[in-house]
Amino acid sequence: MRERNWAPASIDLSVRIYTWLLAAYPERFRTEYGPHMAQVFRDVCRRESLRGGLPGVATLWARTSLDLVRTSVEEHIDRGIDMNRENFVRWSGWALMAGAVLFAAGLIIGSFDSNWSDPIGGFDAFYEVSQIVGIVLGQILF
Repeated sequence: MRERNWAPASIDLSVRIYTWLLAAYPERFRTEYGPHMAQVFRDVCRRESLRGGLPGVATLWARTSLDLVRTSVEEHIDRGIDMNRENFVRWSGWALMAGAVLFAAGLIIGSFDSNWSDPIGGFDAFYEVSQIVGIVLGQILF
């Protein structure tokens, strides 16, 4: 297979979004590892795009987003969080807004479930699980 020197627009967009999401890491960590992480993500994104197309890239995003959340929290914990009153108020405001958005999204997505009498599973499982996750996480962040 011939190597392409260009990346499809979806890969470029994915890399831009991933690079933006790297802001979740502490600055010191991001400065040291950020460029390498972005390059690895670009390479894996290209590979998954060639192997599985858009579903492959979507699966990569699912794995990557979970890893990004987990490792950024770990890095902040290792670094230690300077939680003074100003930071507490700022983070509380963001948590409240995120909780409201997640709660509303859970309610809206759950309304797409066409069969309210079935247990979780089947064709509408995505809507049911998304509703539960949105409402529970929204309540936690409230």
